[in-house]
Amino acid sequence: MKQMIVLFLFALLSSCSMMTYTNQSKLSNTSQTYIINCAFWDACYAKAEKLCSKDYSLVDKSTSLPYSLEISCK
Repeated sequence: MKQMIVLFLFALLSSCSMMTYTNQSKLSNTSQTYIINCAFWDACYAKAEKLCSKDYSLVDKSTSLPYSLEISCK
């Protein structure tokens, strides 16, 4: 029974780490930024890498839950 509970909690936490929410905005006429909200930092950084094919600059970063990264693709 304990093993089933542990497996359930692991699956639940794993699925939460994949949940990210992204908003797109503009800094200027040519520069776009993305605001990525997530439950875990590694999920935020993984989403940033998917959004920006080359590289990105970190514009802002929150330290409270849900975590938030504001990035600008290079």
